[in-house]
Amino acid sequence: DWNLLKEGKQKFIIEDVYYVNGVGLVISGTMVSGIIKKTDKIMIGPFNGIFHEVQIKSIHNNFREGIGELYGGNSGCINFKFVNPKETLKRNSIKNGVKILSKPLLYYEFTCKIKLLHHHTTIKVGYQPVIHIGNISQACIIMEMDKDTLRLYEDSIVKFKFKYHPEYIEKGMSVLFREGKTKGAGEIIEIFNYLKN
Repeated sequence: DWNLLKEGKQKFIIEDVYYVNGVGLVISGTMVSGIIKKTDKIMIGPFNGIFHEVQIKSIHNNFREGIGELYGGNSGCINFKFVNPKETLKRNSIKNGVKILSKPLLYYEFTCKIKLLHHHTTIKVGYQPVIHIGNISQACIIMEMDKDTLRLYEDSIVKFKFKYHPEYIEKGMSVLFREGKTKGAGEIIEIFNYLKN
């Protein structure tokens, strides 16, 4: 439903980054929901747990035509400038999957329903695998489990905490985790302990 996509919160996922002489950084990607307009002030990130405020300078569609708005469900290119002139980002620091959002919250902790697919060690509270959620890749600590230990092919409800800095996550996101030969997968069912940017 295109109208529902337009009414959602602003969310743009970056798929590529360019540097254009005389213009600056240009990002291309998909507007997942909401509407972005020229002159809008919006947040880009996270970069090591931080979002930066930017202002939209220009928007182009996939036919290289300048447009005033980009709607949810469409893709296009955006040129922006930092609201704080002292802030800057290098082109290679903007990875695929970085987001542009209206009011992002960063979370330290989340609960997943997971299934253990392969392992050679005991998984219990305190275990520290590397978690992959979209473009996020960070070590996490298991804070709580609904059982004492997790065995191969068993399901469990597990509470994780990011080890180094908070991330932007949402309920329903897919999760992969690994540590050595141990592998598992699941889905986020709850998020906690947010940090306002």
